[in-house]
Formats: sequence, C-alpha cells, structure tokens
Amino acid sequence: RENLNKLSFQNEKLKLVIGFISPHLNFSEISSRIKQYIPSDTKLILASTAGELCTFDQTNPTQRLYMDAPDIWDNIVLSGFSSYMIESIHIETVDLATNEVGSIDEKVDIITNRVKNIRVPFNINSSDTLAYTLVDGLSASENFFMEAIYKSAKFPCLFIGGSAGGKLDFQNTYIYNDSRVVQNSAVVTFIKFSQNINFGIFKSQNFSKTDTSFFVIESDPFNRNVKTVLDKDGISTINFIDALCNHFNCSPNELPQKLSNYMFGIEMNNEIYVRSISNIDIENKLIYFYCDIVMGDKLYLLKQEDFIRRTEDDFRKFSSTKKSKPIGAIFNDCILRRLLNANKLSGLQIFNDIPLIGFST
Repeated sequence: RENLNKLSFQNEKLKLVIGFISPHLNFSEISSRIKQYIPSDTKLILASTAGELCTFDQTNPTQRLYMDAPDIWDNIVLSGFSSYMIESIHIETVDLATNEVGSIDEKVDIITNRVKNIRVPFNINSSDTLAYTLVDGLSASENFFMEAIYKSAKFPCLFIGGSAGGKLDFQNTYIYNDSRVVQNSAVVTFIKFSQNINFGIFKSQNFSKTDTSFFVIESDPFNRNVKTVLDKDGISTINFIDALCNHFNCSPNELPQKLSNYMFGIEMNNEIYVRSISNIDIENKLIYFYCDIVMGDKLYLLKQEDFIRRTEDDFRKFSSTKKSKPIGAIFNDCILRRLLNANKLSGLQIFNDIPLIGFST
C-alpha cells in the first residue's frame, strides 16, 4: 500500500491507473487489492504480461527498460495519470465471440453489432481522444475485433494497445476492466485528454523488407497457420515450408535456424506490419503465426536489423517532430523483441529519462 501512495499527485486527483502484472502472480487478487487501495473514483486498467517494461527509477542512469523475466518473476508496474492530463474516461468491455461457432464473417458481424451498442458519453475527436485497447492474448481475435471497429464506423480516433500476455505455455491471459477480471474480451478505455495535453504514437520495428515475398493460397485464420503459397512460377501451389526450403536451399529441419534472422510482414499504405512465426510444424508441414493470415495475403520476407540502432534512430526521428520532451509513455512491445534480442536489452537506454511503463504482448 505504501508503494501505491507514490501514484498520488500533490495538487490533482488521480484519474487513471494503467498497469501490468507478472503472470506468475495471482492476477485477480492483486487487481482487487490495488482497486481497494486507490481512490474509489480512480479508473483502473490492468493486464497480465509476458514481461514488463519500466523506467521509473529516474535516479539510475543504467536502469533496464526491459525488466527481468526469468523462469518465475513477480513484477508489477503501474502508471498514474492526473486530472490535469485527462478530462474524461469511459471503459467498455466487448465479448469477442471466441466460444461462438461461425465463419470469420459471422464472428466479425457479431462483434460489430456489440461494438455498435457502445455509447461513449463525450465527443470523440482524433486530436484529443484515443482508445487504449487491451485484447485477450489467447482469443486469436485481434484482427476480428479491429475489423469490427472499422465496420462500425463509430469511433473517429486511434485505437492503440496490445494483447494481454502470459506465461509462454499459452494457457491464460487476464485483463482487469476497473471492476472485474475478464477473458475472451477486449477492454477499450476511451481517454479524452485535457486541452493542454498532446499525445503522439511512436512505432518501431527492427526488420526491413527484402525482395522475396510469398502469396498465400491456403491458410487457417482461426488456428493462424499457413499451408500453401503460390509457387514462383505464378501458376502452381507449393507447401509453404517447401517454398522456404527452396529459397534458403535447406532441409525442413534446418529451416528454423535459417529463419532465425528473418520474419514476415504484410504491406499496407507503404507501411510494413510484422507477422511473427510462433511455430514451425515440420511433421504436418504448417507454419503458425501470432496473427491470423488469410488467403490472398502477400507475405514479405523481412530481414532483422540491429535492435538498438533501429529503435534509437526511429525514436530520434519521431522526437524531431515534437516541440517538447514526452512527460510519459506506455509501451506495447512484441514478446519477440524481448526474446530475439535477449543479450542486447540492457543496451537500449534512449528512453531512460522518460517515465514509462509497458509490457511484452
């Protein structure tokens, strides 16, 4: 409780607390205790994580942005936002129809109808409002949910966030929506900032597009795997694993090692969106992803770049367009950035003078 007092502001009310909790802790119990100890009118949004990020020790010049996540860890990171920063908050929880039978279109329609029922009690403007969004990381429904958001055409603001993380056994993820713990859901916190507060969206990924791409023919978006792609002759189909083995001139057993410095991505409006591999099933000749891939997607082979240099370059470019230094930040960071750069994490120090929390999603 003493640590929670650090969230208080001297002359302003504590309006919102956002936080992330190790999956090795009792999420429900901790959520309830934090809610009990903060002011009753303060909103609380929490998610389980696959690792936490934090730079709140401003006295330590060599602090680690990425907090340690060994076999078992017990970190909790919290960030408070005052009434000086935030004018209004509204929280909605949307069931993602994960247990309802149906095609992709049917599921999207179900979620769309639920989204259309959302009533935000203040005007939404893209310049002062954002929708901080947390999705059950095991629902496999992030794309379905965002498609429903677009189809509803209700919310003229950015949706920013990530998927609740957990242990790498992929058994449970949790979100706390200010009143209860939910699963198989998306929790959207509509935040309207005060007139004197501006926000910006920073994006960085340490991969660049190569000249190699694959046109997806057979995929299972529910189980998030790809089976076949168009052969390089442009006429016939070929198993995706076989196509990659041909490209790298290797056997299927050698493929995971060959891909260790590569990832895949799709391109939209000249922007690359990474599609990360979760598993290569050599026996059944399937490649699984952390995001659903559909027939017709063009998957570019991406080459890994230096993690620290690319992140620092991207942030300097982002900062050059701003008139002042950030007063804080929330990071939503892919778990693979942590896993693929484990020996470099301590070297990323460009954010050390910005109070921020975040999570591996």
